[in-house]
Amino acid sequence: MMGWIAVAVGGALGSLFRYGLSLLANQPGLPLGTWLANVLGSFLSGEKKKESSHQSCIYYLQLA
Repeated sequence: MMGWIAVAVGGALGSLFRYGLSLLANQPGLPLGTWLANVLGSFLSGEKKKESSHQSCIYYLQLA
């Protein structure tokens, strides 16, 4: 159940962030705010994944 709540909260915060960026950065014919939100979100997601897989590697190395 907590996973569903986390996804809902993350989605709500993400959509508010994307909307705010689009208000600040969008220019006619160029959705810069959307592009920035996608790039930043991908970067943060990759950093989180890198952190968790690094911790997993350390855990498995400690077991060996």
